[in-house]
Formats: sequence, structure tokens, C-alpha cells
Amino acid sequence: MKRMYLILAVTIFLVGLFSSSVVSEHTWEHRYVIKGEVTDLSGGSASGVKVEVDCSEGATDLILCDNSGKSAKTGLSGKFTLELHVDADRDGRLLVLLIDGQQFNHTLDLKGSDGVAGEEDREVELEFALDHDISKTESYVIGFLFLVTILLPILYFVMRYRSKSSKDTTTTSKAGKGVRGSGGGNSQKVGGRMVGMTNCPKCEVAVKKMNLAGHLMKVHSMSEERAEEVSAELLDSELE
Repeated sequence: MKRMYLILAVTIFLVGLFSSSVVSEHTWEHRYVIKGEVTDLSGGSASGVKVEVDCSEGATDLILCDNSGKSAKTGLSGKFTLELHVDADRDGRLLVLLIDGQQFNHTLDLKGSDGVAGEEDREVELEFALDHDISKTESYVIGFLFLVTILLPILYFVMRYRSKSSKDTTTTSKAGKGVRGSGGGNSQKVGGRMVGMTNCPKCEVAVKKMNLAGHLMKVHSMSEERAEEVSAELLDSELE
């Protein structure tokens, strides 16, 4: 178990180190982030559609086509985030995005309204409206899988907890069964008779051993001496 935790910790460390090195190589002067929202012809969210850089002939400026192959996919809300590698000398260049087969032009503005390049000019929020409707089947499938992914583990742990609680209750119930003896503890059956109990030699009624003499006197009208004698003989025989 300790070894597994050690491996997990080393893995997390290496992933963090790798991520840091990647970020350092792509500082804001070389990044361009497009945060977009796509709607279909009906105005609904276009979920599950692919967004990519279009480097076909006559589309994106060739100088930006080192981003060819980079793509993103819209979520259930139709939103996406596409991060590109764009150097400072590419201001004013044409970028063409291909969204579900439809082209959208976007001219890079890396200096903003003040004419000074800043980190805030490296992120834009855009809206895209498709000229066709998008099938919702994929959205429903994604939503269903999302719910299943969340609900199944919850149901599993709930059922497991209820099963464990039921077993604990049954065990406690079984442990609590029995007849209370004279000392307040539970009496258990041995050979068809409760421990701490005996059968009257006259009427076969189960009585407490300590009360056998009194039972013989009251019910069977024995003298105290005779009742004590019979009781002692019976209890001695049971011990044997």
C-alpha cells in the first residue's frame, strides 16, 4: 500500500513538472486563446461539434498554419476553448475556423484598442452561429453517460451501506435474543432447556433452579425439608 502511494506521489510530481515546463514554453506572448460559443440555426446550443483551424487553400494565412490540426469540441452548452500558438509578428493575420463544416473568419488583433500588445489581447471571446441545426442525439448520449458516471457509484455505495447496516442490525438482533436469567444476563438453550432453568420432577414445568424448592412447596405441597432435598438431588444429577 505504501509503495502504491509513493508511485502515485511521484506520478503527480512528474505531471506537475511536465505541465510547468509546457506552460513556460508557451508564455502569453506566444499564446492566443479563443473562448467561443456556438449556436445552431434554431438558436440552441450546438453541443458536440468540432472546432478546428482551417488550413485548406485560400483559408487561414499560411503563417498561422503551424496550428493546423489543433481543434476543440463544444460542450453541452455549446462552448469551447481553443488555444493556439501565435507569435507577436502575426498581428492582423486571417484565421479561419471550421465549425461543423462551416467556415468563420477571424482577424487577429494582438495590440487591442490602445495599440499596445498586452496579455489581455491574447484572449478573445467570440460567438458563432451555424446556418444549420445540430442533431441532439450526441448531446443526449453525453448527458446520459454523464449521469450514469455520477449516479452508478452513488447507488453502489448507498446499496453497500444499506446492506452493511442490515447485516449489523441482524447480528445485533441475534445477539440480543434469549431469556433473561436471575443475574440479568441472557440465558441460552442447551439440550432443549434454558441454562439457569430446570424441569420440575413432578410436573415437568420449566422453573429457575433457584426457585425449584419454592415451586415444590407451593405447587406440590412438599415440606421445606423435602423440597430442599429433592431440589438438591435434581440439581446434583444435572451437574453429573
